[in-house]
This record gives sequence, structure tokens and C-alpha cells, in this order.
Amino acid sequence: DERRKKNGISDEEWERRVNATGEIALKAYREEIEGVMRTPGLSGISLLGLQDFTGQGTALVGMLNSHLQPKPYPFSDPARFARFFSDRMVLVLFDRYTYENGETFNAEVKVANYGKKPLPGEFSYTLETAPSGHGYEASGHRDPAETGTTSCPPDALTSLGTFSIALTGFTEAAALRLTVTVGGISSEYPLWVYPHVDPACPECVYETEVFDDKTKEMLARGGRVYVSPHSTKEAIPDSIQAQFTTDFWSVGTFPAQEGAMGQLIKKDHPIFRDFPTDEWSDWQWFRMASQRAFILPHYQDAIITEMDCYVRQRPMAQLYETKYGAGRVLFSSMGLQDLQEYPEARMLLDCIYRYLGSDDFDPRS
Repeated sequence: DERRKKNGISDEEWERRVNATGEIALKAYREEIEGVMRTPGLSGISLLGLQDFTGQGTALVGMLNSHLQPKPYPFSDPARFARFFSDRMVLVLFDRYTYENGETFNAEVKVANYGKKPLPGEFSYTLETAPSGHGYEASGHRDPAETGTTSCPPDALTSLGTFSIALTGFTEAAALRLTVTVGGISSEYPLWVYPHVDPACPECVYETEVFDDKTKEMLARGGRVYVSPHSTKEAIPDSIQAQFTTDFWSVGTFPAQEGAMGQLIKKDHPIFRDFPTDEWSDWQWFRMASQRAFILPHYQDAIITEMDCYVRQRPMAQLYETKYGAGRVLFSSMGLQDLQEYPEARMLLDCIYRYLGSDDFDPRS
């Protein structure tokens, strides 16, 4: 706690970091568990523990505290964990979470039934805008005649076939929620759809991959600057390799790992006005979150903070802005110019460019 305060992290931000890392860990648990449950011939699954571990190399990694009690955060709600850790689960298999307008979403539905009774061989699905978004809905149903299966028997993994949804009419980015239901049991998955964009840096902004004398000269003259090096150790010596997930166990027991704990995102920042996001990394951030992060000389109230393990607590960021002389500058360590094959990276870069050319680009410090 003393190190946290010394590094300038307020009580409020610390609470946000705890909650964000918990949400990221919850996603990782679900991904691992569903991967196992999708495995044919599964003989069982066991979790080593869901609580903080206070033994050798203390690991404060639990969904629960060391007394097996829920922590005072939404991620610790047992009901949320039970949605993807049960003896009967609806599993939806698809290639990716992010799409561009005009593409088709394809998925296969499987049922892992390790309960005592069969489930019906039919399913329904709904794809709709996530809460607080713009209106969109598509739905459908597959009965046994279409799935070719009358039931999902106990002690088996059963495929109920596939379905497709044309993703059209999206003129702005949308966060969607897919719900698939079999016999009263449902699973939900997030999806994101982005309009086609061709990011272009505004003429009023100087874009560079290096912070050199020319960059400083532009800032001294009151310019707007976007510094976006390639996301490599060579291009950013003072950086670490970030990751989508939290660290493993603890850096005390496994010191070779970088210690990154995921992204803490200022979701209400103007950059994200057209880029739906939570305060923590979700799957639309996977490509960007897996790049490098700046190690900063001191704490920065960053747009995207890269959270560090509690042992080290280094000030780090993937996206931050600051005043510099008479000018203003935005730094990115994500190398978005090298990720343009992904619709989410194109959309994020487009949002950054529009922000840099707007009156909103006015760092307070």
C-alpha cells in the first residue's frame, strides 16, 4: 500500500484496478473452462482453487478471498461464475469476436451435458445490441428436424449444427450480445461490428514513429503530434511485452514473467466515443492488448493504463497524452499501423485520428 501511494495511485484508482483485473481473470477462466468442455471424451475438470492463496509466494489471484468468501466486486459474484461452470452448458463455437459491416457471422452450437437428464435437440438464438447501445436484433430457431438430433443425452458432447447471421446496416460501431438457448439453459457471448473505415491522419497533425528533434520542434511551435512507434523492444526500449490476461500466480513464484495485468481503460474519454468499450479489456482489445506498453518515468493518468503486478507497480501505459511546451502530443505503444488487417484496429486508429484533429484534443497537463 505504501508503494501504491508513493507511485501516485489513488484509493479510487486502486479499486478500479482490482475490479478490472478481476473482470479480465473471469474472462480467462471462462475461456479455459469452455475449451475443456468442448473436448470430446472429457473425463472431468477440476480447478486448483478459486481463492487467494496465502502460502508460499502469496498469490492474491482468487475470485474469492482466502476464507472462500466473495470479494466486494461484481466479478466475484458466484452466479456469474456458475453461468459457465456447470454440469450442463451451451457452447457456441465461432472464429472471432470482431467483424466489419457486411460480413457474415457463422457459429456452431454444442451442448456439454454431464447432468442426469437429456436436453432437447433444438436451440434458439438472438443477436442484439448490448445494453445502452443502438437498436439491432436478429433471431432464429433450429428444431430437431433441422439439427438432425432429437436430444442431447447425458454424459456426452452433442453438436446441434450451425447458424449464420448477415451483419449488415452497421453505420457505426456496435457492441452486441449473442444469446443461445437450449432447453432453458442459455449462454451469452459478446460480439463487435464496425463500419468500414479508411483511417487517415489529419493534415494538422504530425505523425511520427520516433520522438526526435523534429518532433520536439513541431511541439515547440504549438503543433499536434501523434507518436506511434512499431510495437517492438527495439522501437520502444523502455517497455514491456503486455498481454491480454493477468499474470500467472505471482511474480514472486514465477519471476521470469513480465508481470502485466491487462488494460485499465478510460472508457468515457472522447477517443472512445465511437469505439464501444468497458473499463477493462474485452475480446475486441485482444490484438491491441497483446502489444507492448511504455514504462513511464512517473505516474500518468493515461487513457489506457497497463496495470502492473502488485509487487512491482511500475507506471505503464499503452495510450497517453500530454502537453509538451506549446504543443500537445499523444503516445501509442500499440503499433496500430501494423494491425490494420483487423477491423477493431482500423476503427480505433480512425477514432484516434479524428480525436487528434478535433477541439477535444486538449491534454490538461
